[in-house]
Amino acid sequence: MWNHYAFRRRELKKELSHMPNLQIEMKLFHGTKETSPSEIYNGEYGFDMTYSTSGMWGIGTYFAKNASYSCNGYDHKLPDGKGQVFLAQVLTGDVYDCKRDPKLRRPPKKNETKSGLRHNSVSGDTGGSKVYIVYENRVAYPTYLITFTN
Repeated sequence: MWNHYAFRRRELKKELSHMPNLQIEMKLFHGTKETSPSEIYNGEYGFDMTYSTSGMWGIGTYFAKNASYSCNGYDHKLPDGKGQVFLAQVLTGDVYDCKRDPKLRRPPKKNETKSGLRHNSVSGDTGGSKVYIVYENRVAYPTYLITFTN
């Protein structure tokens, strides 16, 4: 899983080399809700799009800047009542910030539409946090699994 992520990071750096000051990677939080975290860290793709359902920004994998967002309603509940969320490394790349659009299935095209290039991810604000959405596998790595009590 790490090798695929690292390869994609190198490719993204090359792709966005014309934007040298752009932060292409972020540490963000993700709650798996009903999905056992072991399915993420033992899976071939990590954060697999097959677990994605339609949300405020369409079908994608959602990550939050603030832990409180992921911990309140998106955390995986253990039998003892503790919650779990991931702190992940996410390749956000060239982010498109927008209002909610549940029809999204991939990031929109960049302004230079002739090239057909698209943004790498989408972001927006909800629940007191900035959220980032990616629409492909292997662009997020589950760095830490955090277990907490409320």
